[in-house]
Amino acid sequence: ILETFLGGNNVVRMSMRKLASNVVEMMIKHGNEYERQTLVQEMLNSTCVDQRGNTLSAVVAMSMDAYANYVVKTAMDFTENSHQRDQLFGVLVSHLNELEEIPFAKHIVSRIHLHLRETKKT
Repeated sequence: ILETFLGGNNVVRMSMRKLASNVVEMMIKHGNEYERQTLVQEMLNSTCVDQRGNTLSAVVAMSMDAYANYVVKTAMDFTENSHQRDQLFGVLVSHLNELEEIPFAKHIVSRIHLHLRETKKT
């Protein structure tokens, strides 16, 4: 299944579909570390074009989507690789102001704030 999703922005496109997003979520939750890292890296390496023609990080675009935001939230919760986790949160933190205005991103925003509080303590 993993090979089907990789390349050509498939992870992003599938994440933005109601039923397929559940499959991507389950792959992140129940996949092994290699599969999880591969899916999250695909998200981090991809871009999307918004309605105004602006190029966005796929992670940011997914955070604003009704279905894909759950995939991002799951990736935030299950990514164990510290470098990759830092990349994921780094992209999201850099767009925090935008995300705070998006209703679909409210759980992602709360995780970002929690992450920022935790990193401040250390």
